This record gives sequence, C-alpha cells and structure tokens, in this order.
Amino acid sequence: MLLPSEQKKKYEMASGETSQPLSSTDRIIKQISEANIQNSQNDIVLDSQELKVLSTNREKSFAGMGEYVGQNAVEEALNLAISNTGLSVSAMKEVREVVVHFTLCPDITMSEIAEGIEIVHESVHADAEIFWGTVRNEWLKQYYAKVMIVLILKNTQVRDR
Repeated sequence: MLLPSEQKKKYEMASGETSQPLSSTDRIIKQISEANIQNSQNDIVLDSQELKVLSTNREKSFAGMGEYVGQNAVEEALNLAISNTGLSVSAMKEVREVVVHFTLCPDITMSEIAEGIEIVHESVHADAEIFWGTVRNEWLKQYYAKVMIVLILKNTQVRDR
C-alpha cells in the first residue's frame, strides 16, 4: 500500500501535474496579473506586452511586496517592497526592467505615485524600463498603499537571495 505522499507523487508523475508551492516571485507575478484584470475607470493597467516581461524573465526576477497605512503610504510601501526583494544596492543598479503595481486608497494622488516611480528610477540602472499600473480600491478608507514590484536583472550572475 502506498502512503498518501507516494500516491500523490505517482499521480503527479502520471498526470504531469505538480503541487509545488509557488515561489514568492511567482506569487507576486500572479497577483499583479490578477489585479491588472480587475480594473475600473480610474485605474492604469499594464498592457499585455508589459505583463509578458514578467512571464519571460522569471529566472532573472526578484519580487517584493510592501503595505503601509499612513502619511507617505506610497513611498513607505515602495521602500518595503524594494527591501523585500532581497537585492543589495549594487545589484539594484543591474536591474534593467521593473514592473510595479500599486493598490491604493482613492485619496492618493498621481503626484505621490510619480514620486514613488522616481524612487524606483533612482534605484535601478539608468536605462531600465519601468512599467507600472494602479488599482484604486474605493473601499479603502484609510490612507493606504500596497506595492508589488518585480525587478529583472540584466544577467543572472548577481544573486543576492
């Protein structure tokens, strides 16, 4: 008789399915893709080409998420997200593509988002492409920002994890 774990492994081998847990990068990529579908008229969506960057560069990607409630919510959440990628300051300068997704309360202004994007721009390679999108959640009453960021390196030689 097979143990449950052996039965599962046998099934996975036969069906080609696995139930490996998603990496943190894969989870964040999935959340960005899902959030991008649920948009309203006030949202800025990532287009399919920008989302394709995520799926084609997973092996060179580092992802992080940050949430913050209070003044400077965008900046604070973004700094947490960048920190949670695990990349050093020097490795950040090797980042050539960035995808940033903001989930925000309605009170956050475009200038606050622009300031956040400027933080990203100053942190990465000067020629890095930065793609970003927003979702405004009308139900959020507090001054709130959630930021998911994916940083894609030029090469895979720098590994800070």
